[in-house]
Amino acid sequence: MRQLTLTAEDPEKQKIGVYGLGALRDQEAVELLENILLDPRAPVFLRAQSAEALGYIQEMKSVPSLLRASHDAAPELRFWSVFALGQLADPRARQRLAEIAENDHEMVKGWWEVSREAQEALKQIP
Repeated sequence: MRQLTLTAEDPEKQKIGVYGLGALRDQEAVELLENILLDPRAPVFLRAQSAEALGYIQEMKSVPSLLRASHDAAPELRFWSVFALGQLADPRARQRLAEIAENDHEMVKGWWEVSREAQEALKQIP
């Protein structure tokens, strides 16, 4: 999966690789996924898939990268970063998630408002 993600020239094929890395909970892929997540040249859908994958892998060292991505202009990327932060349930995310829950009411096609996702993520933090 890592090889597909690294070598595929088609971003849709890269997305399949990223999805697989998350589904497999591939701890060794965290750095690769964070690099995609924070690369402003990468398509938003690929960056968002990387955020989701990091949520499934649940490596706490990803919290700073996910917090940074939660400030992105693209609602889809903020949504999936918030989702991942909820999966990690790290108290360091509480303040940012509360801000998003209160202020970010953009809809994500096929899902719901970013604020609603942040409300759900906050419920995961002890």
